[in-house]
Amino acid sequence: MTQATRKAGRGRALARAAVLTAVVATSTLTGAQAASAGGNGCAWIGYDGDRIKTQHRTGCVSGYYHQDVWSNGRRESTGTYWYNGGIINRYWWTIPDGEGACTEIWYHKPEGGYQSVGLPCEQN
Repeated sequence: MTQATRKAGRGRALARAAVLTAVVATSTLTGAQAASAGGNGCAWIGYDGDRIKTQHRTGCVSGYYHQDVWSNGRRESTGTYWYNGGIINRYWWTIPDGEGACTEIWYHKPEGGYQSVGLPCEQN
């Protein structure tokens, strides 16, 4: 791993933390009720009770993808999967009220590398 790759990885992690912090802060400052769902690009995140629920939604090209989910220091990934349209539902771990979670879907580009196709965050 090069120095530039490590720096890019740290920068991306800081950006994700900032997005999650902004979601929690905005909900707290506005007095918003516990949110039910949030979408961005081909990714959607919400809750089924206290359990994180994500979707890979329509609008993305067919191809290989992987999805990451994280919340309060915990992070999981689907591993690589094939997407050819429709909606893919996934259920993850439970989190307490007031805690937030994020998901990001990555397209595996045929020429190599990854492209983010959605990064929503939502507070339970």
